[in-house]
Amino acid sequence: MLDEAPDAIAIHDADGDILDVNDQNVENLGYTRDELLEMNVTDFEAGLDPETAQETWAEMDIGETLKLEGTHQRKDGSTFPTEVWVSKIEILGEPQYLALGRDITDRKERERELSRFRAVVENTSDVITTISGDGTVKYVSPASSRVSGHEPEELIGTEALEHVHPADREAISDQLAELMATPDSRATAEYRFRHDDGSWMWVESTGVNRLE
Repeated sequence: MLDEAPDAIAIHDADGDILDVNDQNVENLGYTRDELLEMNVTDFEAGLDPETAQETWAEMDIGETLKLEGTHQRKDGSTFPTEVWVSKIEILGEPQYLALGRDITDRKERERELSRFRAVVENTSDVITTISGDGTVKYVSPASSRVSGHEPEELIGTEALEHVHPADREAISDQLAELMATPDSRATAEYRFRHDDGSWMWVESTGVNRLE
């Protein structure tokens, strides 16, 4: 069961000395199984102070699980981010610790990519809006306050066509419906939009259907 598990698994004692590991842990770290059985978890958990770790483990109750993020160092010196669950168990009256580690390199890269996209969206001069399938505004970028005078939170939750000039609303409604009915389609339209001060301003909007 240990060797078929997709996560890296290590069992260690109260001092952190490794008692058992599975194949995934061997693959992740690049050490042989025999090498790992001669090691302490602090040997490959970068930045983990042995004394602090032992104090933390000692304070855990039997059956308690801690979840944390860390960095594991491979035999070749390279590192990768991990998410680790450590559970305190009891075997033949002795406390032992079951550690399940997961390589989260891909997740961290996605988080960084999302962070970069968010920075672009929130600092662009154009207003970026997301609209749900029922036409409700779900997100408005900060540029809204500069362009139309509306703070983003004033528009979120409203109906997308609510601030469109009545004379333009039917045509824009038809175009929006066609856009939403066609996955990955794109459409551009010009119409009047109500400024926060009550005046009407002409805007050009490009919509892309990403509902799928």
